[in-house]
Amino acid sequence: MNTWPKLSPDSSIWTAPDWRAMSGDELRDHLEQMEAVGAAYKFVYESGRDGGGLEARVAAMAKLTPSKNARVWRSYKVPGQEPEVSWAEHDAGLTPVMGAYPDVRHDDVTYHPFPGGVVFQCIYSFTASDGTEVRFPAALVWYIDRDGKIAYIAEHFESHDADRWFSILES
Repeated sequence: MNTWPKLSPDSSIWTAPDWRAMSGDELRDHLEQMEAVGAAYKFVYESGRDGGGLEARVAAMAKLTPSKNARVWRSYKVPGQEPEVSWAEHDAGLTPVMGAYPDVRHDDVTYHPFPGGVVFQCIYSFTASDGTEVRFPAALVWYIDRDGKIAYIAEHFESHDADRWFSILES
């Protein structure tokens, strides 16, 4: 079974903006919109520090609205789910994990806007049930539709340690 992601979502979900046809002002405005999405998501990552905790992350994440048909592809395994799922399935798969690891941190967060989306990079860190600290790099490619909503996410995690993240659901 091939689990490699498509290079971008299919055209029924997201169409790349034609940045070559944009005027300089249109391109600047578009990249500013992508920059704003990046800044909002960086806040989601960083809100768990400084006492914000899970509730702050969930509240901030709720502001990043997925489109009606949003999909998520993941390089890691979520028990009982396919590599590519709907936004609701993705959320359902992550909720128990986030609750199991209240100390999840996102270190070294950066984001890079591109025409039609944003790439996020960070180091996920948490304490495993055996007391060891787990850290793994992640890169998330967010494709944003014309309405500023999330259309597709491709999540690339270093899979060996990411699989440890979900191992708590299998025990």
